[in-house]
Amino acid sequence: MLRFNFAEYRESVYSKYVKPDLMFLFVVLVVVFFFSYFCYSTATYQLKVAQSKIQTLKREIRQLHQIQQSEKELIATREELQKKLEIVSMLDKNRKVPQFLYFFANPENVKNMWLDSLTYSGRQLTVKGGTLRIKSFPEFLKTSEEKLGKVLFRETERKVYENRKLNFRVVYYKFNFGVELKNGTAR
Repeated sequence: MLRFNFAEYRESVYSKYVKPDLMFLFVVLVVVFFFSYFCYSTATYQLKVAQSKIQTLKREIRQLHQIQQSEKELIATREELQKKLEIVSMLDKNRKVPQFLYFFANPENVKNMWLDSLTYSGRQLTVKGGTLRIKSFPEFLKTSEEKLGKVLFRETERKVYENRKLNFRVVYYKFNFGVELKNGTAR
């Protein structure tokens, strides 16, 4: 025989609306929502980190381009300086210095003299200058003739410098002579 329960079963409001299936669905939806939010926030964070790294790399790339540009400029400058150095070295090896310059550069040769000008043309040298001691001038001419070549005497002139404010007077001698050089240049 079949049994029937005709007793009234009262469902509570809670159990009426909250069914286990609905509860499971709600829990699953909440878990999915939190998981989605976690994935979204993680992806957003990773995106921000990646963008920050991209910006940093772009800055580094700009710096590298500037460094490369500077390097190209330095290489061009180095090559230019190398060419200039080669030219200077070549000119230094091939330069010819007139022999008489060595003579006039020696203080023993031009003792008590000063030179105003040296004019050089071919094998002819013209010397203009002065001295305070006329007695040292013949010795200078003799030394010039021995070391440079034949002296062609032109003129010597006595001059006086006066400064009345200082009550100062000096007698000096201007000279002008030519030399026919023995050997024009030396290496």
